[in-house]
Amino acid sequence: MKAATLRNRISRFFDGLKWDSEAQQEPREPRRIKPLPPHFDPTFPLETLPFDIKYTILKTVAYVDLDGFVSLILASRAYHEVFAEHKRSFTRIALWSDALRYQTESFFLAAVYDDLLDASQDVSKEESERIENGYNAALDPGGCDSEPWYYETVSEGGEEMENRIIRNHIAVRRFANVFIQRAMFPRLLRRVEEIEESRTKKRKNKIEQQILHPEPSRKFGIARSVEDLCPGEPPPTASEREGVMRAIYRLSVYILIFYARIRTRRAIDPTPGTIKCILAWGYWGTKEVEMLIAWLGMEFNPLLYKLFRQGRWWWAWSSLIPSDEDSDAHSGSCSTEPEAREQHYSCSLFALLVHEFPFYATEWIDSFDTEWRYWQPPEDRLGAMTDWTSNFDTRMELGSAHWMMFRLLYHVNYTDYPSPLLELKRICVDGQECFLDRAEYFKIVRFGMDDEFLWGHPERQRVDPWMVLWDDWRLERWGYVLPKLKTREPDHLHS
Repeated sequence: MKAATLRNRISRFFDGLKWDSEAQQEPREPRRIKPLPPHFDPTFPLETLPFDIKYTILKTVAYVDLDGFVSLILASRAYHEVFAEHKRSFTRIALWSDALRYQTESFFLAAVYDDLLDASQDVSKEESERIENGYNAALDPGGCDSEPWYYETVSEGGEEMENRIIRNHIAVRRFANVFIQRAMFPRLLRRVEEIEESRTKKRKNKIEQQILHPEPSRKFGIARSVEDLCPGEPPPTASEREGVMRAIYRLSVYILIFYARIRTRRAIDPTPGTIKCILAWGYWGTKEVEMLIAWLGMEFNPLLYKLFRQGRWWWAWSSLIPSDEDSDAHSGSCSTEPEAREQHYSCSLFALLVHEFPFYATEWIDSFDTEWRYWQPPEDRLGAMTDWTSNFDTRMELGSAHWMMFRLLYHVNYTDYPSPLLELKRICVDGQECFLDRAEYFKIVRFGMDDEFLWGHPERQRVDPWMVLWDDWRLERWGYVLPKLKTREPDHLHS
C-alpha cells in the first residue's frame, strides 16, 4: 500500500471521530478495508500469532505511535479484527498517549478552559496570574520539584478529565487535517504567478469579475484544496504534522492566557517578558502560532463580513453597537462605516477564537459555501457564540483585542540582534534572497492579514513566512531557497 494512500486513510479515520464525554459515545468505525492483495501471504508470522499476542502488540503500538497503530489496523485484517473487539479501549489508549506528546498544552487546555469561559464566575487578577504562571512553570520548571498546579487538577479529575483531554485532542487532529489540506502549498510563488497572469488580462474582464463577485472572498488559495494547487503533492510527514499540532495547542494556550488578562484588566505591553511563554517557544515556534492566527483571520473573514451586514455583534464597543430599532438600517449602511466594521471584525474574531478554537473551528470552516450569497454559518455554533457573549458585559472595552494579540506575538519576539544560533529557513524567493545581515532577514518574516502579505511591498515578495511549518526538503522541492547575507555581522553578535 502506498504511503500517501495509507496516510490519507489515517486522516479520514480521525476526521470521522467524535467524542462525547457525557454520553460516552464510541468513535465511528473505520471504513471497511479492501480485500487483501494477491501477493499477501496468510502464513506470515504476525498474522498467525495467537490472539492475546496480537492484542499485546496492538496495545503496545497504540501506546507508542498513533499513526503506526492506525496503519496496522488498516493494513492487516487480523489486527483489525482484534481492534474491532476492543475498539473503545484501543482508541482511548492511542488518543490519550498521543495527547501526552503535547502534555504541557493539552493538560492546560483541559484544566483551564471551562472555568475561564464560565460567565457566572469572576476571574480575579490573582487567578489570572496563577493561570499564566502555571504554564510558564511547565515550560521552564526552573529547579522546582513540584509539578505545575494544573497537572494536579488533571490528576484529580479522573476519567472525566481524561475524556476532556481526548475530546480536545480529536478536535486538534481534525483541525490539523483541515489546515494541512488547505495550506500546504507554495503560497508566495503561486501568488506571484497569479499577479503576472492578471496583468495580461484585459481591463474589461476585470470589471466584469468585480460586478459578478462584489462580496469579499477568501484570500488566494484558501478556497481550494492542496490537490488543486499542487497535484501529486507528497502527504505531510510526521514532523510536519507534529509541528502543526504543536502550533494549534500553543495558539489555544495563548488565546486563554490573553483572554484571562483581558477579563481581569491586566496590562498588556508589547515588551519582552509580557507573556513569557512567547519567548520560551523560540523565534520560529512563535512564528508558527502567528501564522495560524493570520490564517484563521482570512478563513473567517467572509463569516465576519456577513455577520456585520446582518447587524450581529460580538463584543463591539458600546458606541458602535446599533440599538434594536436601528439595527436593520445599520446593516444596510454598514459598508460606509469603516471604523465600526474594523471594531466588529477584531472583537468578533477574538470572541470566536476564545470560544470556538480549536474545538469547533473545523465546523465553521467546513460550513463555508462557495455561493457566498446563500452561505449560512452552522446555526448551533452561531447560537452558542451569541448566548455566550450575551452573558458577559459586551460593552467591555476590548478595543482591538484580536489585533493586540496578533501584534504582541511579533513585538515580543522581535530582535535587533538575532542569535547566530537562530536557524535560517528556506523561505526566500530565488533571485531575491540577498540580505544585508541576519537582522534584516528576520525583521521581514512577519504576517499581514489585510492582503495576506501586503503584496505590493517589495520586501513582502522576498520572503514567504507562510512556509515556516513545512520541512526543508519540501521547500526545496517547491523552489524556495536559503537567505544570503551580504556583509559580515557585527563582532558583538558572536561574543
